[in-house]
Amino acid sequence: MTAAWSTANTNSVSIEVDNQQTACGLPASGTTTLQIPCDKAVNTVELIAIGNGAKTATQWATVTENPPPTTTTTAP
Repeated sequence: MTAAWSTANTNSVSIEVDNQQTACGLPASGTTTLQIPCDKAVNTVELIAIGNGAKTATQWATVTENPPPTTTTTAP
């Protein structure tokens, strides 16, 4: 999954997937590729913006796995 963000008054950004840090020290705006578990569960992605004086702001998103498309086979 590709994540994109843009923040203001931010020194760096960290990202967690299901409460596990996956990226830290990212720029205030940018994109990154995240590895989301294919466990057929709902996963939580958390972006943490870190500003001056260690002040933080957090935004969450939930990600659900799309089932594969259904295929139909027709007998000849």
